[in-house]
Amino acid sequence: MSSPDDFDKTVDEKSKLITQLDQLDSGFDKLYERVQNELQTNRDAYQSQILEMQSLIRQITDRSVDLQKQEARNKDLMTARFATIKKQAKSVRKNTKITSEYYKTMMRTGYVDPQFMDNKK
Repeated sequence: MSSPDDFDKTVDEKSKLITQLDQLDSGFDKLYERVQNELQTNRDAYQSQILEMQSLIRQITDRSVDLQKQEARNKDLMTARFATIKKQAKSVRKNTKITSEYYKTMMRTGYVDPQFMDNKK
């Protein structure tokens, strides 16, 4: 299991990569808008480049699906881990309460409340 610092670093790195991927996707969309008419008009002239781009897009899509599956597994693992930690914390609180009650009970053992005796007859 990794430390919280390692987890934070991983999440930060993931965030940076997602931002970079979003920028690349946006840039691709803008570029495609500019060349879309040319590609559709002269499709035969760009056939090899179009096929290469389609292959690359398929690879990106496959990796994206793999990442989504891994994210789902990670979420399940984190949910299970948090449930375990919550259960352990509850157990600690319960044990602390029981110990405290036991201590209080033992402190009262042997203690006799003051008694009042009536000496008149």
